[in-house]
Amino acid sequence: MSAGDAPTPHVTLATLNLYHWAEPSIGWYAPDARHTAEGWAVKQAWLRAILAEMDADFVGFQEVVSVDGLRALCAEAGYPHFAVADQPRIAETEEGARFYTRPVQAAASRHPMETAPLAADPAVAGALGLAPDRDFRRPPLWARVDIPGVGPITAMVCHLKSPGVSEDDAPLPEAFRGPADGTEDAMRARLEGLSRAHAYAGIQRVFEASALHRAALGLIAEGHGPVAVLGDLNDTLGSPPLSALTPRRAGERDGGAPAAGGPSANAASDARFLLADAAALDTRRPFPGAEGRRRPTHRHGASGAAIDFILISEALWPRTTPLGAQTVRELLVNVADDHFIAGRPDESSDHAGVAARFIFGAGR
Repeated sequence: MSAGDAPTPHVTLATLNLYHWAEPSIGWYAPDARHTAEGWAVKQAWLRAILAEMDADFVGFQEVVSVDGLRALCAEAGYPHFAVADQPRIAETEEGARFYTRPVQAAASRHPMETAPLAADPAVAGALGLAPDRDFRRPPLWARVDIPGVGPITAMVCHLKSPGVSEDDAPLPEAFRGPADGTEDAMRARLEGLSRAHAYAGIQRVFEASALHRAALGLIAEGHGPVAVLGDLNDTLGSPPLSALTPRRAGERDGGAPAAGGPSANAASDARFLLADAAALDTRRPFPGAEGRRRPTHRHGASGAAIDFILISEALWPRTTPLGAQTVRELLVNVADDHFIAGRPDESSDHAGVAARFIFGAGR
């Protein structure tokens, strides 16, 4: 690039589940599970390193409890703008031990941003036959960031209901409960409770996905610029929650991206309302398609799956011909997962970071 050339406009969006970002004085859902002081120091160093690796303009975080510590670390790492969707819920035992019962989403940005928590539109619950007061278990965070040389981008940071269940998630009415002992009736009652809890978790996750989709389409319709939904979706491509977020039409492939020979975004009048998996549109290689071939973003023991996503509206899809003043010429999606090798999620995370870099230009 010559001395007189302007830098190529670009922006990088990232998502990272921090896995119990709670300082050692706070337990994880119970008083006796917590970080050690030494492990917490290692975890903080890991976060500084992965933020430098992802080199993002905007990062959405999940599983945040120690908000002030994260805000300070992000400021040191070059992210002076910080916000949370809500305050974490922290319980205390009679002996004074503290543990969190609900983490929150957070966002850090290199550039000024406008933020607000998101609530589910009651119309979504009504359409699904659920009570109108149904809402997100963990409120998403809406953020509008003005990127120099690019313009405003709207991001929605989310963490959908996990598949993990408890009998308390969907308790049976008292009349259906068995005795609290080792009898057959007690076992039957416990299994009934777990069955309802698994059903509840699936229903809640699909509901949250549909509510996010409605919110994203509303932002697009209101002219908020390109929209990205990013976070830990707790499910894989092809699952009901991902299908609710990226509904497909005939001629489109997994992830919501147009297939070869299918309807083009320029030709379809409603294309601007479609959300696509950014990894499906990476300009360096064809999307492998089969879930088993995707690079895992979450590890549990020896198993792994891709459940952390950056979903993007049509304005962020890469193109070979110009579309308006700014066109994405290249899209590069990277998974920051070196910490999986060590196998110590308490000192890093059981999730990888996912970063999508959008390079703008006049087409190629």
